[in-house]
Amino acid sequence: MSKKATTDSFILTLPLVLEPWQQDKLNMDFDVACNIYNAMVRKTTARYNQMLKTKTYKELVEQRKQTQAGTTERKIINTQLNELTQTYRLSEYEFHADIKDFQAHFSKNINSIVAQKLATSLWTAFDKVLYGSGEKVHYKRRTEFFSIGGKNNTTGIRFKDGLVDYGLGLSIHLKPKLNPKNQYEQQALKNRVKYCRLKRKWVRDRWK
Repeated sequence: MSKKATTDSFILTLPLVLEPWQQDKLNMDFDVACNIYNAMVRKTTARYNQMLKTKTYKELVEQRKQTQAGTTERKIINTQLNELTQTYRLSEYEFHADIKDFQAHFSKNINSIVAQKLATSLWTAFDKVLYGSGEKVHYKRRTEFFSIGGKNNTTGIRFKDGLVDYGLGLSIHLKPKLNPKNQYEQQALKNRVKYCRLKRKWVRDRWK
């Protein structure tokens, strides 16, 4: 069986040159994405809290504390806990299903791929609470919501021919001046773009 071909990976951050209307559009869409994320936190946390109140969950957690990692008993309990979380629709798959309704309502601001990425980000936080060292899934303030992105460079937010294709009828020009002496930049842009993410920074009293 042949191995899957791999390519070099780079993380390249480039500034955007934005018209005022583009900046306003992005800020509005970022705020919408933040609101969707927080609505998802509220919805999924309610199901999580319901599960915590059940006798079954409390018994399984107590049994798990009394077993050692790697043992057959621990594996059985972990399987039962996983089945219980599935019952309360606490999984990445279910989060993707939940977010569809929110995205459909704000389809002019957030495309489906970006919405799926938001759901995956939320599930990552929940996964740490359920199976790792996390204690709580937190809401995000508007000034703490820094980025939106896709999962690949074929749909959603894409980088193509020197442009960031934001979708939703908006194309954003990247800053045209690249440093020809910066070998890292030059090498990165010669390779296939795997995914594209938009980031912003809160500077003094505004986004940049």
